[in-house]
Amino acid sequence: MVARLGVQWLSVARSRYRPNVRSIGRFLTACRRVRRRDTTRKGRKPISVLIISLALFLGVGHFLATVQWTHPSGKTLSVGLAQANVPQMQKFDPAFLTKTLQTYMTLTDQMGSVDLVIWPETAIPDVLDDLDWFKKRLQARATEQHQDFLVGAFTQNASGQYFNTLVGIPETVGQHRKAHLVPFGEYMPLRPIINLFAGMIDIPMSDLTPGSVDQPLPEVKGVKVGASICYEADFARDIRHALPQAGFLVNVSNDSWFGNSLAPHQNLQMAQVRALEFGRPMIRATQGILVENIQPYAGDTPFFRLQSWPIILFGTLLIGLAWLRRKR
Repeated sequence: MVARLGVQWLSVARSRYRPNVRSIGRFLTACRRVRRRDTTRKGRKPISVLIISLALFLGVGHFLATVQWTHPSGKTLSVGLAQANVPQMQKFDPAFLTKTLQTYMTLTDQMGSVDLVIWPETAIPDVLDDLDWFKKRLQARATEQHQDFLVGAFTQNASGQYFNTLVGIPETVGQHRKAHLVPFGEYMPLRPIINLFAGMIDIPMSDLTPGSVDQPLPEVKGVKVGASICYEADFARDIRHALPQAGFLVNVSNDSWFGNSLAPHQNLQMAQVRALEFGRPMIRATQGILVENIQPYAGDTPFFRLQSWPIILFGTLLIGLAWLRRKR
């Protein structure tokens, strides 16, 4: 049920250093299996298999770490990230809306003439088109400063559906609508049952519509952007569709839900894994204010080309060899 809802958290492999998550997870499982056989079958020493496998694994990993799979390509962009650190209890309170918007504008003014300004997920805690005066203000600034914006906000289509969106300003930048929604937070699975408890659930904007998986990529100064919102960055398949076109990756998140727990740090680890897997810089707007020079990259990593198929085939081969050995 958890997998069907699309929840993924605290994978053991993410605490490790280099290879792909599934590669390490399966390797650790194999080590555990060999260890069990070593303690249950007297007279044999399958631990030697573990040592050889470990040496091979580390040797290949060390070699692959020296290979530059991607290379700089295209123009260099300067990027400013803004986070107003609005307390979660105030974020969706209409009484604080104007103050929140002004805080973000003040932070943006402090950035100077950067190419791209990014605000976090739902930095604008309302439907952007309902704030026409503020949208025009952003558009005017973008024109005057020759800047592009990617701002987190809610949007609504002609059918009345709401989306968690990373909105591009000016409109030529494009947008990204969150396609992988958080169950019970952004949409309600099993709605007929959940409706019985609707009065007990008080989560703002918790009935959103997912965006299209194959939606067009935003584009900043001629560079395609692989955008993701919140825990979309936790899933390789949600990032892979943006490549190889994307020159860099952008992830925005509202980690204030987690308070002072370890969850924001774990979220960051997951985003770091995506950047390693696909060989693209990951710009993440969640907290603080930073200005970075981002160099777009081109090229494909082995994981992008092959995904998990080498590990699956290798595992299948091992199972086959084990079966043949048992048949003897």
